Amino acid sequence: MEKEIRKILLEIIELLEIVGEYNWTTTLKRLYADNVSPQKDWLRKIKSLFGGMGSFTDLVLMRNGIFCIDENNKLDQLRDRLYNRMAQSFVELNNSEKSQ
Repeated sequence: MEKEIRKILLEIIELLEIVGEYNWTTTLKRLYADNVSPQKDWLRKIKSLFGGMGSFTDLVLMRNGIFCIDENNKLDQLRDRLYNRMAQSFVELNNSEKSQ
């Protein structure tokens, strides 16, 4: 599951770089490169992207003052996939901890 999450993060990073959104790109690159945090902590960091005002969920892509419709649609799909995989990973991790 971690590999799939990293793949989604990379897809989002590439999309954000195309439209010149470098603030979120930096944050996501740090998460992508994080190989030292325990898995549960890493998943919590990803989960924290989605909460509150000004969160990753609120990001709307624009280029030269024009909404990037196709890119925003793709970003919405990738955000959904990222959130769902992260949530699923939490469930799997908790289930494996309970069975030990």
